[in-house]
Amino acid sequence: MNLATPARSLRSAVRRSRALLGTGAVLLALGAAGCATAPAASSTAAPSPTVTATTVEVAPSPSVSPSTPAAASPTAATTSPRTPTRSPSASPSSSSRLVFDPDGLGELKLGMTKEQALATGMIRSFQNEASSTTCLAKAELKGVGGVVWWSTERGIVVIAPATGVQTVQGLHVGSSRDAVVKVYPEWAVSGDENGRLLVAVPGNPDARFRIAMANQKVTSIALQHTHQGCYE
Repeated sequence: MNLATPARSLRSAVRRSRALLGTGAVLLALGAAGCATAPAASSTAAPSPTVTATTVEVAPSPSVSPSTPAAASPTAATTSPRTPTRSPSASPSSSSRLVFDPDGLGELKLGMTKEQALATGMIRSFQNEASSTTCLAKAELKGVGGVVWWSTERGIVVIAPATGVQTVQGLHVGSSRDAVVKVYPEWAVSGDENGRLLVAVPGNPDARFRIAMANQKVTSIALQHTHQGCYE
């Protein structure tokens, strides 16, 4: 009997069984891979509903837009009432008046020489025009008009602006006669009530206010020396 034949048959049977085992292992691996990919698709699809749920929450945002115009309207209402505050702008006109003090008008003072008066810059050059034996020159006031008289004996003796002046006590062109009497109770009248008033100047016994009146209203105010000697 030949013993080599059974040995070969045994080897070939072992090879077949190994091949079958290898094929089975491959099939098992492929099956496992297929099972693994299938749940992955299902797991990724699951989060998609959460994305759609978040988009729904954006809907409440339009509620912000109505609140914005509501806040803008009150601000316009608060600004409109403040515009009428410009009405008191008439007050600076009274403060812009030149004010007489007991000795003069601003830097221009009674008793100054011609040179001193010109140095103030408030008057133009003097013109030789005699109104008496002592008042021999006058100069025009800048800005407000009117004149300044110069005397050979006492220097500047009359400061008579045309407009835009008031006394320290508040008397000005346009004031009533009653207001004059109330502010200056001691006064003398030269002529009738619509003529000239001479009023003592508080703080300067050597000066007088010469107040011209018409229709019971002040038309001009001049500060002059008591003994000016230029006119009555």
